[in-house]
Amino acid sequence: MEQVTQNLTFGTALLLGLLSFFSPCILPLLPVYLSYLAGHGGTPGTGQKDESYGTGLHLFTRSLFFVLGFGLVFLLLGVGFGLIGTLWQAHRQAAEKMAALLIMLMGAHMAGLLPLRALYRTVTPLRPLGRPGTLSGAFLLGMALGTGWTPCAGPALASLLALAGSGRNAAYGAYLLAFYTAGLGLPFLLAAVLLERLTPVWNLIRQHQELVESISGGILMAAGTLLLLGWWKKIALILLPGT
Repeated sequence: MEQVTQNLTFGTALLLGLLSFFSPCILPLLPVYLSYLAGHGGTPGTGQKDESYGTGLHLFTRSLFFVLGFGLVFLLLGVGFGLIGTLWQAHRQAAEKMAALLIMLMGAHMAGLLPLRALYRTVTPLRPLGRPGTLSGAFLLGMALGTGWTPCAGPALASLLALAGSGRNAAYGAYLLAFYTAGLGLPFLLAAVLLERLTPVWNLIRQHQELVESISGGILMAAGTLLLLGWWKKIALILLPGT
């Protein structure tokens, strides 16, 4: 039962990471991020664009280090909250209820039903990150944006951290945030290889970003409700009966 529930939770984290990629402060600035990683100037978060991306392998390797940068930040957060969760073992049910309420709140924010002003603040310290187009610069940029993507990753990330801290362990938190990082990072790597071919797809999704945000919020609200009512494990068994 426990393994089945974890599989569903990890799958949800992967999906939330993927949807986070299509949020307003990531997808519209994708050309800027890739231009910076390729070493052709332009600063993410400023609107300055230089759509020269360099060779596919060059851009892919730097995009990989970029993903590893923000993945490290998320992973450390997951481990930290997982360790905190070990202190809640005696109150695990209460911790899960609190996590469920937070997840529902974050979902309502993402869906636009309950905007939280604090989550619209973001910090992107980009200038002192090293030279554009270098592996170290890409890695440091990823770490910086991993701490500054509050409007994009904030609600989903807060929800996953709440789950990580709801009475399990550090490994659970690490796995949870690793799946989220994979969902967020894979589109970056795909874009680095197939950017021009996928441009029509990115443009189409950008035109429907409000729908993407609503879907993300709906997933969080549904997950929080299921967790609050104790139905998460039942749904997991229905969706993953052979696990």
